[in-house]
Parts: sequence; C-alpha cells; structure tokens
Amino acid sequence: MRRILKSFPAVLLAGIMATATYGAPPGAGLAGTGGESKERPAHPRGGIQREGAPDSAAKAADGFGERRASLAAAVMNEPEGIPPMFREMFPHRVSALERMARERPEEYRMTCRHLHRMAQELNELKGRDQEEYDRRVEILKTEQDVDGLAEKYRVSQGAEGEKIAADLRGKLEKLFDLKEKSQRAHLARMESHLKEMRDKLDKRHKNKSLIIEKRLNDLKTDTDLEF
Repeated sequence: MRRILKSFPAVLLAGIMATATYGAPPGAGLAGTGGESKERPAHPRGGIQREGAPDSAAKAADGFGERRASLAAAVMNEPEGIPPMFREMFPHRVSALERMARERPEEYRMTCRHLHRMAQELNELKGRDQEEYDRRVEILKTEQDVDGLAEKYRVSQGAEGEKIAADLRGKLEKLFDLKEKSQRAHLARMESHLKEMRDKLDKRHKNKSLIIEKRLNDLKTDTDLEF
C-alpha cells in the first residue's frame, strides 16, 4: 500500500519524546562485578549511582511500551475504526488489524478507510443484487479461511501438513469457482447492457430521416430572444 506522508507521523514523534524524557544516563546498565552495592561514577546531575538502583533504560522501555499501548487503544477507538460488518464476519482478519494498530498505526488508519469504502459498496450491492452480494461475502469469508489454513500449513509437518494441504486445496477450489461465477455474472450484465445500447443505436439508425426532419423543424421554429 502506497503511503503518502503529509506530516510527521504522530507515532514517531511520541517515540522521540519518550526517549528524550526517559533516556538512560551515561553509564547506566553497566554490570557490576561483585554482590555488594558498589559506587559508580557520579551522575552528571550529581549524586552517586549504586548497584541495584532502578535501571533507567528499563524504565524508558516500560514508559515507551505504555505509551505505545495507549496510542494503539486510542487508534482502535477512532470513529473510522474497523467497520462492524467486518468485525462480525471476519474475526481472523480483525486480530491481524489489531496487531497492525499496535505496530503501524498510520497503515491501520489507511486500511480502515479502505474497509469503510468496501462496506459501503457491499451495502449498496445488497440493495440492488442480493445474489451477487451473497457471493461477494462468501468470497471474503473463504479468503479468510485460506489465510487461516495457510498460517497452519507453513508450520505443519508430516501427516498433519498433508491434511491441512488437502483442506487448503479444497478452499482454493471453492474460492476459484466463486470468483469465476462472480466474473461471469459481471460479464453477463455487461453483455445485457451492451445489447440494450446496440438495440437503441439500430432503432435510431432506422429512423434517421424522421429524426433529422424533426430536428430541422425544431431549428426553424427556435428563436433566440437574447439581444
């Protein structure tokens, strides 16, 4: 998916701010050599660091992790989040999208906008062609099944892998047939529309003289009242 970055991503800015706020001081994280609490070089701001003191690098990591989780929760609760239609019908893909929200918020937002357009198109299709709507939904569900089986197939071995491969082949055959039916239905609609246009053109050609005569009369009686 192409990314058009018009502004500095908020997630990167949050990461930089977290690092600046909770950054580890020089010398933090160096391992001690003994079991006793030993003095370390003085911190630039004064004071003595001792073994066993809270690791500021770990604090920074924890702070960034909390900010990242908070940002992901906020992103997932935005108005243009995952459409309810897709939450109900495609739980496998929803979990993948939620991972995307945590790891790549900007890509998640763009994907959700695309899903909202898809949901709108499906609702419009349902209003004018229920059969094609059912077929499109079945295609999406079958694609979800294929994705789930593919994940298992990649880590399977032996007899289990052969069984998953057979199931996956069956799903792929079903998906192929569904897509072919959808494409043939689309082609049939185009052919019907083309026949209708061809019939209109033939009718117009047969009435060429009448159409020209009518237009000639219109031009004769038409007067331009503008000065």
